[in-house]
Amino acid sequence: MPTDAFDYKQIEDALQQVATNAVIDMLTFLPNNLPDVPKAFPGDRKLRLEGGGHLFAASVAGGVSRHLQQSCGFWIKPKSGGCLGAEDDPFERPATPNIASGSDMYRQLEERVFSDPKIEGIALRFGVCFVGVPDGI
Repeated sequence: MPTDAFDYKQIEDALQQVATNAVIDMLTFLPNNLPDVPKAFPGDRKLRLEGGGHLFAASVAGGVSRHLQQSCGFWIKPKSGGCLGAEDDPFERPATPNIASGSDMYRQLEERVFSDPKIEGIALRFGVCFVGVPDGI
């Protein structure tokens, strides 16, 4: 069912209609064309933080028992200095502006999904989904 993620009431109504016990937040505004990805970062950040915030709040308010949040595993800075991070390793900072902004966004998403004891939060830390890195990242 098409729903506007920026409209809390639509999200709340949709979750009540489907009466689900789990929600998977995979909201994204990233384009299919790799060179366009850097230009899409501001819209993607807004959708994930604001729209995803509505989705999470409606999940909690609707009594959903589990909320899965898309996160990112490749902007983790391993404390060990190696190339593989652990679950408690922080997101990369300082970095290029786009990496720093993305790292901060994913940190906020993970903080949110674990913020309410009424719902089980799960962060799905995906790896690299694109081949190569576009200019500007």
